Amino acid sequence: MIEFPPLLPIQDLDLKIDDLEGKVANLQAKVERLAGEVKKEEELILKQETLYKKISLRKKQNELENDQLSERVKTTEMRLQNPGIPPASYQLMEKEIKNNKDLVSDLETKILEDMEKSESLKEEFEKGKKVLIGRKKQLEEFTVKIAGQKAELNREKELITTQRRQISLGISLP
Repeated sequence: MIEFPPLLPIQDLDLKIDDLEGKVANLQAKVERLAGEVKKEEELILKQETLYKKISLRKKQNELENDQLSERVKTTEMRLQNPGIPPASYQLMEKEIKNNKDLVSDLETKILEDMEKSESLKEEFEKGKKVLIGRKKQLEEFTVKIAGQKAELNREKELITTQRRQISLGISLP
């Protein structure tokens, strides 16, 4: 390899340019990483909100079914109080009442569980929304800050590139 000393300053400037380009790429990667985290948080909040709505809907359905079964129990109990019911029918009605009360009990348990789940989920996704708003604001501020840093690095890169061109114009081949 033949050494050509006039190329050494150009090589140094090329290294500086490469270093600046690497710094710009790192800054961009930081912004993209933070934006990705914010997007993941948004998706998580949407999933929590969807789950909350699903649980609330299931709770309402269970409440409606519970009300219907409770009404059935009341009407069957009222019919039991009527005189002249054959013993076989009376036993069937009692069995129906017992089964319906068991179903009501199970539904009430499900309703209470759904209430607890929906309350905790609602708190979580409302808290998550507040955090997400803060993270979005942080991302905007960070993006502006990084844009300023990138602009400064690009200006510095342009100066070095100009210096490189000027030096390369002054080199003559041996």
